[in-house]
Amino acid sequence: MLTISTLGGLSILRDGEPVTNLASRKTEALLVYVACAVRPQSREVLAEMLWEERTQSQSLGNLRVALSSLRKEVGPYLDITRGTVAIKPEAMISLDRADLAEKLAGIEDPTVRLTPEMAGRIEDAADLYGGDFLEGFYVRDSVAFEDWMVQERERLRGLMLGALTRLVDHCLETGDYARGIGHARRLLECDPLLEQAHCL
Repeated sequence: MLTISTLGGLSILRDGEPVTNLASRKTEALLVYVACAVRPQSREVLAEMLWEERTQSQSLGNLRVALSSLRKEVGPYLDITRGTVAIKPEAMISLDRADLAEKLAGIEDPTVRLTPEMAGRIEDAADLYGGDFLEGFYVRDSVAFEDWMVQERERLRGLMLGALTRLVDHCLETGDYARGIGHARRLLECDPLLEQAHCL
């Protein structure tokens, strides 16, 4: 089992053991990006994203080095062809970012009344949300990757803040004030400057 934890930092485990021998931060970034992608990614696109300051031949050469490192450490989970890189569909992989999105699917619609099952999913998501996406993770000279990371960070934080706000509102409606206060505190942990959370 390959476990990639991205919420609150980055941790990569293979069968419970840390994967520490990847060639570089960009190799880690490559693995995260491919794991988050819904379809196979072109080698040219990956090379351009992570080594944009290099010529195409240099960036593709750097990508080959990174893929060689990934093959050695997590090869059974990857489908690497001459043109694309992807996670194998049958691979046993756990990605907390995907789990969070799955738990919060359908909850962002404010017209749908929150059910106890949905409230439970939000609580599970809040437990999973250990911090911002790739918090403290930085890749030098990769503006495209940084842009993607920031967009993903803001999207996931927005999902979490919206879901927690709905959960606090639900607790107010049902008179479950003690739980509501706990969820409002969690909301403030995610965003201490959120005035609405202070009011709640």
